Amino acid sequence: MNKKGIALPTVLGIIALLFLITGIVFVLVVDSATLVERNIEITEEQNLGMNKVLAAGELLKNEGNFDTVYLTELESYLNVSIVSISDSIWKISYEISNNRNIVSYLSLSSAQSVYDQIFQYTGTEDEFLLDSNITSENLLDGYLDDFLDQNYPQLIYPQTFESYDEIFNYIYSLTQTGEFVLKTPADLTSQSNPTSGFYWYIEGDVNMPNNKNLTVPEGQILFINGDLTMNRNSTLRGNVVVNGSFTTIGQGNSVETIIGTVYVRDTFTADRKLFLGENMTPGIVLAQGDIFLGNNTSGYGYILGNLIDITGQGSLNLTGGIYVVNSEDIPTNRVFPAEDFDENFLYDYALPSSIVNEGTEGDGEMILTLPRLEN
Repeated sequence: MNKKGIALPTVLGIIALLFLITGIVFVLVVDSATLVERNIEITEEQNLGMNKVLAAGELLKNEGNFDTVYLTELESYLNVSIVSISDSIWKISYEISNNRNIVSYLSLSSAQSVYDQIFQYTGTEDEFLLDSNITSENLLDGYLDDFLDQNYPQLIYPQTFESYDEIFNYIYSLTQTGEFVLKTPADLTSQSNPTSGFYWYIEGDVNMPNNKNLTVPEGQILFINGDLTMNRNSTLRGNVVVNGSFTTIGQGNSVETIIGTVYVRDTFTADRKLFLGENMTPGIVLAQGDIFLGNNTSGYGYILGNLIDITGQGSLNLTGGIYVVNSEDIPTNRVFPAEDFDENFLYDYALPSSIVNEGTEGDGEMILTLPRLEN
């Protein structure tokens, strides 16, 4: 490891990086025509901070020099702060007005393929073990990173979300600046054919009436800050995030259906008959809490949760997978591999292609996150 101070080539490299990054940020700002419309302003001060944080991060990433003397001189030269969070994660920040900071993270990380980790399995194989990093929260965090970058590239948003509440607090803030639209449960349930609009955020519990379907248009995602209940003969079609519990309630021969992906902060309960998927589109439920299945679960889909409980002699005939901490609770002869699952459609299913497992020891890739504003 190089323990020398900052030499002339490094200084020249810093200058070149600053010019390059300034040009990149300028192009991003000019091309983002929606900035003014959405009342989002990247100030000159923020621009400067982004440039300096990126320059420091790129130099550390390329040179791999984390000697204390080198870090101190780099901090002084660029007027940034470089703090070691762990043996393999560094926080680079530049302070701006109002005690806010432009922040980027540099980490030695390994990316876990979501398909390789879970979706290539049924969850019943002897060799399958649910990785502790594969959770509903982490999958949602990874997907939102892709979603926000693709739909709102001009946003400076948190590096990571640590919980559902953090995610919902942030999405709520976007209702104040126009990216999402704040709605009440009645705005959805009172419709003859309940369909969420352009990036809706619903505040409160949603209880869908009997025989009514909930539709989220393709390419959209619905956030519900509360519980979601689907009643008799109802179908959920699309991608939804629920900051509470998700329950389907049936009666008699009614069948409740999920076509799309539902992220659930708490428990998922299928009261009676649950059917997942349609044609090539699976039904996916990703719960942070436990899974309770009723007397009949079938179709094409995937269920992730903490623990699973199948009511009495409940029937299970699922093509796809069930992933819980204790796979012994899953009937091995009732979950079958899905040959039609295409990992190229993970984003369409509101899933990330990979999850970054930070703090990996040994070999790994140096990953530098884009600068973001933190309070």
